[in-house]
Amino acid sequence: MAIKVNGTTVINDSRALTNIASIDATTAASITAAGIGGGGGNIDNWDPTSTPDVTMTSSGTWTNPNTADDTLVVFYAVGAGASGYRFFYSYGGGGGGAVILAGTMGTLPSSVSIVVGAAATSEGQGGGDTTISASGKTHTADGGESSTSSQSSIPLGEVIVPTTSNPFNAYYPVVSLTAGGAAASRNDPGHDAVWGGAGGGGGYTTNNPGGTSTYAGDGGIGSDNSPFGRDGQAPGGGGGGSNSSSASNVGLGANGSVRIWYITA
Repeated sequence: MAIKVNGTTVINDSRALTNIASIDATTAASITAAGIGGGGGNIDNWDPTSTPDVTMTSSGTWTNPNTADDTLVVFYAVGAGASGYRFFYSYGGGGGGAVILAGTMGTLPSSVSIVVGAAATSEGQGGGDTTISASGKTHTADGGESSTSSQSSIPLGEVIVPTTSNPFNAYYPVVSLTAGGAAASRNDPGHDAVWGGAGGGGGYTTNNPGGTSTYAGDGGIGSDNSPFGRDGQAPGGGGGGSNSSSASNVGLGANGSVRIWYITA
């Protein structure tokens, strides 16, 4: 049965749209995000374990290869990991947080500015933030919190409606998915993460493993003796703690990254 509006058929008996001159921006964005029409990509077809089309491990600019295309572009950003601490306060460093954004090439600007968070390079130091900026809006994957602080307050992901000033749509707005592993106490294993980097293990009187991350970097081992704290794995893993009098024996955090996929179906 056809559906009519004011006597005009808008969906025919074959369930096809007809006699529709235009649609509003919100409807267009919803159709695009769902991967309907025009061969556009669907977020459900994104596999975060697959090889990205682009991997950025240092700051720079992503250049849009086709601003007229409806290919879905998925940006997966991870902040840098924090370093561990030493001696009595031999805590593991926190893992970097994550943010996942997507938009079609046709709605994204010709270029997107990316800052990749730098790893912590000294004891007790937090990791650098990774940011993605487009059309005057910046989205941040937080760097891991230092081993001397508590990563108890973890930000939610954003729910974003694409607009001209903000062409992204954010996916997975769930605490457990966007958070990096928290900094570990001195005799605790590192905390696990899903999308963010895992935390490093503590290393006061026992050796403790770093946490594991499903899609980002694992945390470094914490140890009370040689080889002492180990560095976190990229992207975003936190460093392990060390029961050592030397600052050079703590595990360091890992750099962040931005991985980018082009989804066409």
